[in-house]
Amino acid sequence: ATSYLGHAPRKFDPAKVLASPLVASYLTADNRHLQFVMLEERRYWPNLCRALGLEQLVEHPDYATPEKRRENRVALYDIFCESIRREPLEHWLPRLAREDCVFAKFSTPEEVLVDPQVEANGYLMAHPLYPGARIPATPQQFDGRPSELRRPAPKQGEHTDEVLREIGLAAAEIAKLRELQAIR
Repeated sequence: ATSYLGHAPRKFDPAKVLASPLVASYLTADNRHLQFVMLEERRYWPNLCRALGLEQLVEHPDYATPEKRRENRVALYDIFCESIRREPLEHWLPRLAREDCVFAKFSTPEEVLVDPQVEANGYLMAHPLYPGARIPATPQQFDGRPSELRRPAPKQGEHTDEVLREIGLAAAEIAKLRELQAIR
């Protein structure tokens, strides 16, 4: 298989990049992504095992300590992948929350559009010409205010004459450029 860039996609090698299965991304049965970010392994290890229905791993000799989990991280990652892949996202969310795990789902574009936190933070700006349209805001805020789109992008050639006058061209020169179809 080749990617859209024309080269073979790189295969993920957990042994090279995975520090801990408690800080990793997983795919659910409905092809949704879950991200775990449990940096305090001692605290979250039993919680995550319970949430995933893998209680037998809590005291398992191969995974009982953080050192053992690091040593066997690829095998543990594979076990987590297999378990998580059996059920859809909506199965996992309440289980992980109930066990006080640190996780997030990767939201779809449709979910982002109706997310109350996205709205509260002003991450989507209203379009000045199309009231129902939303445009992503920049992450920077100035003066403690979210970004706003004051006007739409100019139409092609809308400011050409103005810009050319600013750089010193006379009206006759601009007319000649237009006649030569060098500008619109």
